[in-house]
Amino acid sequence: MYIYILLGALSAGSHGVETEVVLSKNRQGPLFWNQVLDRCFRYIFNALNERCSAEIEAVRQQFPFANMLYNKDSPCKIFTFKEAIDLLRTEGPAVATEQIANYEKLANETTDAEERTRLWDVAEKAMEHRATLAEKPYLEDVSTKDEKILGEIVKRKYQTEFYIIDKFPAAVRPFYTMPDPNNPEWSNSYDIFMRGEEIMSGKYLIPTTMTSTTSTTT
Repeated sequence: MYIYILLGALSAGSHGVETEVVLSKNRQGPLFWNQVLDRCFRYIFNALNERCSAEIEAVRQQFPFANMLYNKDSPCKIFTFKEAIDLLRTEGPAVATEQIANYEKLANETTDAEERTRLWDVAEKAMEHRATLAEKPYLEDVSTKDEKILGEIVKRKYQTEFYIIDKFPAAVRPFYTMPDPNNPEWSNSYDIFMRGEEIMSGKYLIPTTMTSTTSTTT
């Protein structure tokens, strides 16, 4: 198995990491690779909490934040893309409604006219987004707003903020992404999320003679 890890270029506005996997003769499936990434991230999270608690608290004093919820000693949640869309369809509208009510409450409470206008604008756009959730198409990509809503749903339903979405629609991934052998509408590709934000993306490449022979990373 050949693995390419591509660091996102900050100059291009990217802030994540991408992995690309080319299968060799000793094949391991996509689920195996997702499990490897899961263990890697959980090791990092656990090590930071155990070894850098003083530094974390120092940062918290300046930039208050809650500890991230994740499965410390067990595998993270892995959803198929279809399962993620089902969550958006069934539970997204209610979460969006709560968020809209909060924006409206803040808008009514503030005495700053500019801030009030901004909050009403945010609420209006959230209403427009809410209207799309119940019939979110299965074979279209998710938006940033969708990801934020999904992150809140997963947090409430599964008490975790770290999860993986697997089997993205083939149509929204590069043409050289390996299709799912059971259904070519889906692909062997995934995104990793923290708190409703994609932090890593990856895919299995369609193996070719050129990619297999030119790769030097093992």
